[in-house]
Amino acid sequence: MAEYTFYEGEAFKIDYSLTYSPNWSDSSKRGLPIPRSALSEVYFWVKTLATDTTAWLKLDDTSPTKIVWLDETNGRFRVLFPSSTEGHTGDRQPFECRVKLTDGSFITVDTGYINILESIVDVG
Repeated sequence: MAEYTFYEGEAFKIDYSLTYSPNWSDSSKRGLPIPRSALSEVYFWVKTLATDTTAWLKLDDTSPTKIVWLDETNGRFRVLFPSSTEGHTGDRQPFECRVKLTDGSFITVDTGYINILESIVDVG
């Protein structure tokens, strides 16, 4: 499981590269990049606690200000954390990054924890 730490309101980014796994059902695709054309959407959600029913941060690639494609052919994208992380300080906030394939199935790309540190600078 991944773990990322940054300060609230910081312009933090996480880059991902999608690749078909060695166990993929279509053996001709194993090890190859998963292109954007094979996906219908990318999601990145963060909850305060694992037991919460609702995520406080919900990002998707329908807006290039949330998730931006760096290379659509080679399956590379970047998750952009907004300034709305301000006020959400806390350790071990669970996150999940998932992609929805064009056939309607899902793949979990990454899971883990986000640690958002409190900033002592208040510019508001």
